[in-house]
Amino acid sequence: MKRNLEIEYKTLIERDTFDAFRNALFFSAPVKQVNEYFDTEDLALFKKHIMCRIRVIDSYYEFTLKIPQEDGVMEFEVVLDENKLESSNKVINLLESHSVDVTEMNKVATSTTFRSTFDDQYGTWCLDETHFDNSVDYEIEYELFGPHEKAYQHYVDTLDKYNIPFRKANPKFIRALLDNQRINR
Repeated sequence: MKRNLEIEYKTLIERDTFDAFRNALFFSAPVKQVNEYFDTEDLALFKKHIMCRIRVIDSYYEFTLKIPQEDGVMEFEVVLDENKLESSNKVINLLESHSVDVTEMNKVATSTTFRSTFDDQYGTWCLDETHFDNSVDYEIEYELFGPHEKAYQHYVDTLDKYNIPFRKANPKFIRALLDNQRINR
């Protein structure tokens, strides 16, 4: 099981800003990712601010559990042989450690993201076009390689350089739940 402290900054943007930013930097070709989000019927993980998903890229399946920390989000990742939570004892044990029985988990939302990336000195810029059941949105994420005191200012300066206003972005999991009306604003 891979463990990683995720530190990222993000902002929602409009389609024209998305296109301009993609053309301004050297982003990779988009990669399609299908994110299937899981929780119990009563959203037990959501209530603890925990996100559980399986990300599908072609025939590659990656389980992720994200748990907020003071200085970022702790990610636990397991590569799966198939698109099922119960296919890995590591996943079952990790969920049980958070008082969740894998047999009580259901798919609660889905999103499909077309992600282009570009690396610089502090992290990876991600340009995401995300399709939910009822809507599409556009987002810039800046995922840091690690903690760095100059990274946030670099992020802000880059947005300013390209005249990109900051718009708070909830995590995709929250946006997917809002989109399919599993939760209210």
